[in-house]
Amino acid sequence: MFQRQSRSAFPARNLFVLGAAVLGFLYFLLKNVQQTPPDTNIPIAPQEEKQDSANLRPAEWFFALREWPDFVPDVNTYRNALKSASQAAQLRDENPGFNTAWQLEGPANIGARINTIAVSPFNPDLILIGYSHGGIWKTDDGGQNWRPVFDGNSFLSIGDITFDPSHGNVVFAGTGDPNISGYPFIGDGVWMSMDYGDTWTHLGLENQGIISKILVDPNVPNRLFVGAMGLPFTRNNQRGFYSGTALGGNW
Repeated sequence: MFQRQSRSAFPARNLFVLGAAVLGFLYFLLKNVQQTPPDTNIPIAPQEEKQDSANLRPAEWFFALREWPDFVPDVNTYRNALKSASQAAQLRDENPGFNTAWQLEGPANIGARINTIAVSPFNPDLILIGYSHGGIWKTDDGGQNWRPVFDGNSFLSIGDITFDPSHGNVVFAGTGDPNISGYPFIGDGVWMSMDYGDTWTHLGLENQGIISKILVDPNVPNRLFVGAMGLPFTRNNQRGFYSGTALGGNW
């Protein structure tokens, strides 16, 4: 019969080699930890960056967005900027352009934004102004008295008013507010007046949303160029540049 050989115990020599390897590895780790300098360029976690930016004032946050992290302050640049500002202020004081102070001309009872001001090329006292949502107002005496002249229209947002450079009695108005906001005011196209702005006739482009600019061709009678914004915030074919006539019809 075969006799089972007993396994010998783990040699002591192997234990010694294993222990030496473990000690050497620990020594290597400790040495590298002591010699490696701490990393100061640790990226900021998103939540920490958000918390830090929340503590900045608006101007500081706006500046940091454009200059961090490469901006280096330059005292000479700051001094030159102050010098330039001082020189500009001196020139402004020496040559103000006009010596008349500003004064309110009205109307003061309309709580809307003025989008356009049109002065007659033949009569400087005849002025028309268009509001973002207040229609068209007219003065015949240079601003002493004002009256509404467009209240009969359902769309009271005015984008532009233009006098015909060849005919002082003819005026064109584009409806819709070009300074759009969260709730835009659309219009119903282009209108024309042949009595200095007292009454108005519709010329078309009622589906173009907002009329932002009207130009009258000085060389071709009754020819108009119109800039339309279409419907804001949507892709549409109404936005663009149009050409037509004061007679209406095709554009």
